[in-house]
Amino acid sequence: MSRRALLTLLAACTGLPALAAPSPAETFEQVWTLIERRYIYRARFEPRSPLSPLPLPRKSDAALPDALRRELLWQLGTWQDVRDYYLERIRQTADADAAQRLIGEAVSWLRDDHSVYYPPERARQVRALYPDLPCLPLSGATETSSRQVSAQLLGTVGVLRIPDFEGFARPAEVEAALADLETRGARAFVLDLRGNPGGQLLAMTRTAALFERGLLWRLRLRGSFPTPLPTWPPLGTPRFHQPLAILIDANVHSAAEGFAGGLQARGRARIFGQTPSAGNVEAVMPYCLEGGALVMVATGQLAPMGSASWEGQGVRPDETGGLEEAARWAGSQASD
Repeated sequence: MSRRALLTLLAACTGLPALAAPSPAETFEQVWTLIERRYIYRARFEPRSPLSPLPLPRKSDAALPDALRRELLWQLGTWQDVRDYYLERIRQTADADAAQRLIGEAVSWLRDDHSVYYPPERARQVRALYPDLPCLPLSGATETSSRQVSAQLLGTVGVLRIPDFEGFARPAEVEAALADLETRGARAFVLDLRGNPGGQLLAMTRTAALFERGLLWRLRLRGSFPTPLPTWPPLGTPRFHQPLAILIDANVHSAAEGFAGGLQARGRARIFGQTPSAGNVEAVMPYCLEGGALVMVATGQLAPMGSASWEGQGVRPDETGGLEEAARWAGSQASD
């Protein structure tokens, strides 16, 4: 527990006035230190060219336009340069909203499409969507995706294309589409994930729970032991029990790889494709900050329980084939 958090707790117990919320500069320091200690891709902090070991110009170099300083930072800078540049600006900014945007911009310097900063108001909105989870394992959180699932019936096999795992509504959309296929006579399913770039870890765990429950994954975290990751909810009876095939290709990434690989490792799904998936399975962990902000940091890799991570390897198909082969297998497994 931090000194500020401890003093806040003591104030609550003794009736003394609570400490004020941390300033944007203090929040930025929390975020910067957290990423410095936990971010998995250490090479991202190293100089990116022979020029970058030279210190980037500071504010004392008044003749250098700030736009050029920022461009140098984004092209050549290190994480320490990010701290020096943004902390200076945050301290000079009187507008609280502008300061929060600067914190978010600093995190976006990582450019990994996973790590993201939510200021307090946005973090409250995110957590309100799932009050049962105090911190959400999300990345690039959105309420809905711009791409919808699509379904078709091939005989008695329902085929559902899932374009991504973005959006809080994705698991419900998948469930509704599968239920409709079931009503129309589907006795087995094929999930087409080809080209799926991944998305939110929570959307992955909730969608997987439609077919299987329990500990399907583990998170290999930097600086700690692997952490078991269950479906959400972890217990209870899955909604769908029909035979399941999953179709992948080399453009399946992140949460989509975890979804397919986790169900494959449990023996719940058979994987079809011509190639392994991309092998890009960063694990994004949530950290709730003092003052209500939320930061998602790529701190590890997603892996099946009891075996190696898919990072750099990808999920490997059980059988070589496309939609026709996957549908034929699924149909052959359906009970009369």
